[in-house]
Amino acid sequence: MEKNQLEQMIAQDFLCSDGLLRVSLDDIINLRQHCDFIDGCKVSGEIGQLPTIISNTLEAIRVAHTEALLVMVIMMIICSNGKGVNIEQMNMIYHVFGQLGDIDLLWGIDNRRQEMPYDISISILTGYKYF
Repeated sequence: MEKNQLEQMIAQDFLCSDGLLRVSLDDIINLRQHCDFIDGCKVSGEIGQLPTIISNTLEAIRVAHTEALLVMVIMMIICSNGKGVNIEQMNMIYHVFGQLGDIDLLWGIDNRRQEMPYDISISILTGYKYF
């Protein structure tokens, strides 16, 4: 993701969130300070496919950066008006995260008050260290 797109995603999806589980500016600063480089992506889909979307996206990100070790993930799940993540889906998300190994992980959930084209939008920031 290009730098200006990454910064716009951080501002809109992470820092403007008023969700129950939030990511703070300090979390973003910590990611930037403790990683050699960061990347990010944004994906959308249906709520029932949430764990699969997250798993596939994180694998694609990891494959794109084989020259470095993934050490930190910050993720924001944004739900469309009236949609939400249930306990079963949260447990499946934890299972996906458990497969990533020893990384720092922060995530949040926000429910936007407007309709979106998809049930959910997922913004992911990843931090890497060179080998």
